[in-house]
Amino acid sequence: MHESRQMTQWREAGSAVDKPLGPVCAPAPPRVKGRRLNLIAIESSLWAVYRAFPEINAHLRAARDPLSEAVLINMMAGYAFIDTAIAAGVNLIGLGSLHHLLELNRLVLYGADASGGEEYASQLRATEAHFYGHAEGGIGSIVDWQASPTHRTPPRQAAGVYVRILSAPQLFIESKHRGGALVMSYLLAR
Repeated sequence: MHESRQMTQWREAGSAVDKPLGPVCAPAPPRVKGRRLNLIAIESSLWAVYRAFPEINAHLRAARDPLSEAVLINMMAGYAFIDTAIAAGVNLIGLGSLHHLLELNRLVLYGADASGGEEYASQLRATEAHFYGHAEGGIGSIVDWQASPTHRTPPRQAAGVYVRILSAPQLFIESKHRGGALVMSYLLAR
């Protein structure tokens, strides 16, 4: 069955994520001290969407690209990453930690495999330049808005950050929606 093979792959991907976050353990099953996300339930939900996606897509006004197993594996690596970040007490949207958002975007695009060649490296350099390169909007406005006291509830905070990730200038060149969904999950779980 795909799920068990995939679960092994995202667990391995999550363990590769630990290095940027420091000495924390690899993503663990749910209900382990310090963990917030039920990764098994998340994976199960993603596979349910994967199986139902053709029917879901048929009802959308604008059809989306089909989901692939690679996208699900990469999303699970992203969920493992944010669970590890939460357990380690890392503020992904805090000054000095913003590079973790770039790592999250890299996981969503390429998974834990860092051997993508020059095209891969070129895309990462372009994303980093885009990420830090906007005086108005971009990561600066997200950090400022997230730190402001005007939004007190976690759902409003998560929604506001998500809107800012997608608003011009968009935070990432590719995978804005998937990356934004992971950042929202991080904010809500934290």
